[in-house]
Amino acid sequence: MRLYPSPPGVLALCCFVIQIPGTQAGLYITTQNVTATPGSDVTLTCELSSLDVKLTQVNWKLCNGSYIAFHVQDRGHVKEAFAERVVLAERYGVTIRNVSYSDTGQYCCIFNVFPHGAYQGEIFLEVTDKMDSQLKLYALSGLGSVILTIIGCVGVFCYKRSLRRMRLNSSDQNEYITNLALPMVRTPTMTTSQDAETEEDCNGMEYLNILLYRKPQL
Repeated sequence: MRLYPSPPGVLALCCFVIQIPGTQAGLYITTQNVTATPGSDVTLTCELSSLDVKLTQVNWKLCNGSYIAFHVQDRGHVKEAFAERVVLAERYGVTIRNVSYSDTGQYCCIFNVFPHGAYQGEIFLEVTDKMDSQLKLYALSGLGSVILTIIGCVGVFCYKRSLRRMRLNSSDQNEYITNLALPMVRTPTMTTSQDAETEEDCNGMEYLNILLYRKPQL
């Protein structure tokens, strides 16, 4: 029986299909960003949406740098440059020991699934001092509370002062209107006995002057 070679175009098409990353519908990777404090140990893991596939290898790398480690089913390997601080973890993860600020960055996990290709996920690791962040948050919250309290006290003081001024103006206006409405009453003048006697003396003197007056002779 003579075998005929397949046309070159068919082989090229098959290779092209195998190399397409993530071609199977329904497969995806879930990740979660991680925050850690300096000096702690951090484990990075990625989850493939389905385990009913043939997983050939899982690679870990810096998304903008070199490879860190890889898993091959029941065994794995860590690159020499990271061997002192990185170890393989369960569920195809990696653990970074004694992290520092320089470990902050983007880490990529690559799942190679046969025959569908490679699926990649990304995890952002942030190494920060939580205590400093919390203290800053508390300080800002306390400062905001103090400012709001001061503003509230000033507002209440201004409101009370304005209300008091309005009441005084209203009282003065009501008093002025009341004074306008009241009739003017003249107080009778009381004549004392001494005044009466003085008035009678004045009348007598005037009468006597008339009697004593003589018409001059021409």
